[in-house]
Amino acid sequence: MVSPSPLSASASGSAPTKIFGPAVTVEMVHASDAGAPTPDVHFAGANAPGAVMYIRQPEGLVSACWGGLMSTRAKFLGAAGVVVDGRVRDVLEHHELEFPVLQLSPLYFWGVFPN
Repeated sequence: MVSPSPLSASASGSAPTKIFGPAVTVEMVHASDAGAPTPDVHFAGANAPGAVMYIRQPEGLVSACWGGLMSTRAKFLGAAGVVVDGRVRDVLEHHELEFPVLQLSPLYFWGVFPN
């Protein structure tokens, strides 16, 4: 888990964060995929109140698909949290926002953990 605390529940002494709600799914594609649909809004803006967004990023991409600005937007829209199968950045921002960002692979985070 990336936020609200990058520490495990046992290390931080707090209960683990749990999120639930209807799913909003995002399948990211390579920019070169000419056959991919073009959404009317940025995927971060497609979040819904109480929803949990699941994002799948294609393997091999070096940039992060979720960051602090997107968490700010999702929290403003009332989303319950985000689950990312890909790279995440701005870990400290998610923590400061107290917005749940769960990452399927701990090997793909970018950012600095808070002290």
